[in-house]
Amino acid sequence: MIPNLVSIVVKYIPASSLKSSRVKLTFSLCQKSKTILYSHEFNSCEDNALAFLKSKGLEPIARTCLPDSNDAALLFSFEDFDALKLALFKL
Repeated sequence: MIPNLVSIVVKYIPASSLKSSRVKLTFSLCQKSKTILYSHEFNSCEDNALAFLKSKGLEPIARTCLPDSNDAALLFSFEDFDALKLALFKL
């Protein structure tokens, strides 16, 4: 049986004159997003997103780069769906 999957798209947002660099996490199922600060402690925005999600007790089952962009996608099994919503959006 193939498990249900939920993806989060990870996008780098460069610094502006008012804000520092950020990472945007978009929950593809409902198009809600959360923006976190970019930490130069990590090598990429994807590593920033992974550290944030792991701090919330979430572990993706796969990750991939999206075609024709610098964005990445993290995939979670459906069992993590409720925990994922709670961690990201406090629903």
